[in-house]
Amino acid sequence: MNISENVRRKLPALRDTKLIALFNYYVAVAKGRPFKGRFLGMAGLSLSVAGFSFLVGLLKRTLFGVEV
Repeated sequence: MNISENVRRKLPALRDTKLIALFNYYVAVAKGRPFKGRFLGMAGLSLSVAGFSFLVGLLKRTLFGVEV
C-alpha cells in the first residue's frame, strides 16, 4: 500500500468527523447547548461503529480467506 492509498482510506473518517462537528456547532448555536460534550459523544460513537465494522470485516477475511 502506498501513501496515496493510505490517505484516501482515511478521508471518509475525516469527512464524517467534520460533518459531525458542523452539525453539533449548529445545534450548539441554535439551541444553546454545549458543543464539546455532544461532539465528543457523537464522534466517539461514529468512530466506534466504524472500528467495529472494520474488525468484523478483518475477522471475516481472516476466517474465510476472502480478498476484496
